[in-house]
Amino acid sequence: MDNLFYLIIVYGIILGISLWAGIVNYFTGNFPKKNALLIVTGITLFFVGDFLVGIELITENEYSKNILNLILWIFYTPAITLIALSGYNFTKNSEN
Repeated sequence: MDNLFYLIIVYGIILGISLWAGIVNYFTGNFPKKNALLIVTGITLFFVGDFLVGIELITENEYSKNILNLILWIFYTPAITLIALSGYNFTKNSEN
């Protein structure tokens, strides 16, 4: 259990850095605004989804685990979709 605890801590740090980087990139202008918005929204939903996974792991009530499992997929599905769409070149395909 000790090794798992340390792995969870490392993963939490990496996830927190990813959330911070997504938010910072929105304000620094490293990406076009549409792409940056998709990144920050996607990584925020991903962060919440992973947080719910952690809550589900420590919850002992089976009914609560099932509800949390359903709710976390409401966050994961759009998170992965938004992160994937953030690489799309909107300026190339828009008519100006």
